[in-house]
Amino acid sequence: MTDKELSPIAKYVFAVLCAIAESGYRSCSPSDEEVADLAGVAVHAILRAYNELEARCVISRTESNI
Repeated sequence: MTDKELSPIAKYVFAVLCAIAESGYRSCSPSDEEVADLAGVAVHAILRAYNELEARCVISRTESNI
C-alpha cells in the first residue's frame, strides 16, 4: 500500500482482494466481475490493476484465475 509506483486503483483492488481473502488466508479466487462490483469499477480497470499488481510482485495469479 505504500508503493508509490502503484496507482490508487491498484491499491484499492488489492484492498478488495485482501478483504475477500480475509485474515489468515493468503489466497482467493473471486471472479473479475465480483471484484469489479465490490470495487465499484469496470472489469477492464480490474484487469489493468491485476497486471500492475503482478508486475510489482504484490500478487501472483495462477492459470485458473487468469
